[in-house]
Amino acid sequence: MSSFARHMTLGLLIAGLSFSAFAVAPDAMLRQNVDKILASLSDTSLDKDQRWEIIRTTTENSFDVELMGKLVVGRDNWMSFNEAQQKSYIDTFRRILLQAYSDQLENYAGERLEFGNATIEGSKASVDSVMISKERRLPLVYKLRQQGDEWLVYDIVIDGVSILKTYRTQYNDYLKQKSVDAFLEMLKGKAAE
Repeated sequence: MSSFARHMTLGLLIAGLSFSAFAVAPDAMLRQNVDKILASLSDTSLDKDQRWEIIRTTTENSFDVELMGKLVVGRDNWMSFNEAQQKSYIDTFRRILLQAYSDQLENYAGERLEFGNATIEGSKASVDSVMISKERRLPLVYKLRQQGDEWLVYDIVIDGVSILKTYRTQYNDYLKQKSVDAFLEMLKGKAAE
């Protein structure tokens, strides 16, 4: 897996959080949930499936996957999908996001995350952080939006590169050349890997 993919996976892992207590600042929630995820990774009483279930549940509840999916394909492509294609795409996109980091969790031993500034502007927030390893300091910026009383992750900028823009480039190039059905089949193949 490429360095970018590894870092994207890390960003998704760390963002695997629930921001459900709106009164708590997004950076405080990040810290709390990172601790929860890291504890599950080091808990030797859990088997792999139990550990994955804790991480999956925590993460799945923290991402605005539908918004992410729409932003990735863009308004015009999204509107060209029929309802069944939209549902299939979001379900598959969710699996790809979750799978992207679950396969690489063991790569993050010994790294730590330091939080910096959190900025809230209306219904949007960003939280700056730095992943520190022996080799380097990797800047991560979590982009969140308020949905009801929750903060949900809708993008992660890793070393200056947005995961949404990365997926958008890949997916839109494919959609320009192929049909929506071919695109969905390609994504389902990636999700099955």
